[in-house]
Amino acid sequence: MTDEVSIRLTSQRDPHGHVAPGSELRAARDGGSWPTFEYREPGVHTDIDHASAITSYRDVRELLGSTAIINGQAAYNVAGSRAQQPGNLLFKNGAEHRRLRRILIRHFTVKRVAALRPRVEELVDGLLDTVAAQGPGTDLIENLTRPLPALVFCELMGVPYTHHQDILGWTQTLLSLDASFEENHAAAAAIKDFLTEIVRRVTREPGADLMSAIVAEGGDDLSEDEAVGMGTILLVAGMDTTSHSTALSILTLLQQPDQLAIVRAAGGLAEPATDELIRYLSPVPAAQLRCAAEDITLGENTLRAGDRVMFSLLAANWDPELIGSAPELDLTRPRPNHVGFGYGFHQCPGQHLARLEVSVTVTKLFERFPALAAVTDDSLDWNERGLIYGINRLPVTW
Repeated sequence: MTDEVSIRLTSQRDPHGHVAPGSELRAARDGGSWPTFEYREPGVHTDIDHASAITSYRDVRELLGSTAIINGQAAYNVAGSRAQQPGNLLFKNGAEHRRLRRILIRHFTVKRVAALRPRVEELVDGLLDTVAAQGPGTDLIENLTRPLPALVFCELMGVPYTHHQDILGWTQTLLSLDASFEENHAAAAAIKDFLTEIVRRVTREPGADLMSAIVAEGGDDLSEDEAVGMGTILLVAGMDTTSHSTALSILTLLQQPDQLAIVRAAGGLAEPATDELIRYLSPVPAAQLRCAAEDITLGENTLRAGDRVMFSLLAANWDPELIGSAPELDLTRPRPNHVGFGYGFHQCPGQHLARLEVSVTVTKLFERFPALAAVTDDSLDWNERGLIYGINRLPVTW
């Protein structure tokens, strides 16, 4: 598989700064075109396919908010793909999607997530104890940003923390463009078995955990397979996305001391600043593959029914229409109305929890280690070929 296929047009970055949209992606956005590009969808099939890239802020919001653009099996058209999994919100549309999302979304409101803050702070403090014990040179990815989302998931689901390493391994495989078709499906099967056991346990003996609440609220209208599918999206969407968002935020603040000074002066990473980091970094560079349910025309661009499309959240988040002529990081900027968590019907239901984890981790890290510094840029390992963008190592000293 070539880099041109594995690094999708919708995810291309500037090779120098590693953050801004690449030149070809910017040209597509600024020229107003919807170019077709090649891609391969992990876990679906091994063939190369084609999709149109939607790149401008206006077009991304217009189409992600349209019922003429749909998710699911229609976009993949491959028997046996994960798009057929019951309960997985990523692949559902219309009334079925609304029914499932209503069950889930009430557990991730601002108020519900705020109630989790004390426990998230305790988990972060424990991980920072490990960082301190490891001493200068320790890798923050391995010892802080990767384990935290898995520990939070275990907390929410009421399962022992000993499962968090398995969870991390499965999700990394599912989100890798380099994993084989067989490896991808083996990871998916392991997740299904793991979650099926949880669903059956809480059905017999409900507790105070999230899965118990989902099963109870769904009642007879929610099948076991649907509950497993809902757990799958929580597990997969909440791991690498949050881990990479946090790690990239830390690295960016270390590289831009003027912005770190703003965080320190504010007494921590406030929510508007967290959103600005998400906009700037766009760790989820592209939204889930979709297709046109009918012919669509916007301006001079046209999609035919059945055409596959991918949305560059990265290009949209750097669009002058959103942030004017100054796209660089500015933590004094009013909260940007970015699309880093998607937009429309499928906007990320766990976005408030992601903000909380990033904010708490960054705030407590720089409080605990005020002299923190990255070891060297040469030691960074950029993850440019995954569905989630980030770094694989972040060694630090203090």
